[in-house]
Amino acid sequence: MIAARTTTQAAAPAPRRDLVGKLLLTGIEYSDARPWIGAAGLIAMYVLAGVLEQLL
Repeated sequence: MIAARTTTQAAAPAPRRDLVGKLLLTGIEYSDARPWIGAAGLIAMYVLAGVLEQLL
C-alpha cells in the first residue's frame, strides 16, 4: 500500500494536450466510458440504410 502511494506521488504529471489531442482523446474517453454508443450507432446506421434503400 505504501509502495503504491509512493509510486503515484513520484510519477511525473501527464503532459498537457494540444487542441487536436484534446478533441480526439476526449471523444475516445467519452465512448470508452459508454460502450453502448457503438451498438446504438450500428443499429441507427442499419435502420438508416434500410430507409434509404426503400426511398431510392
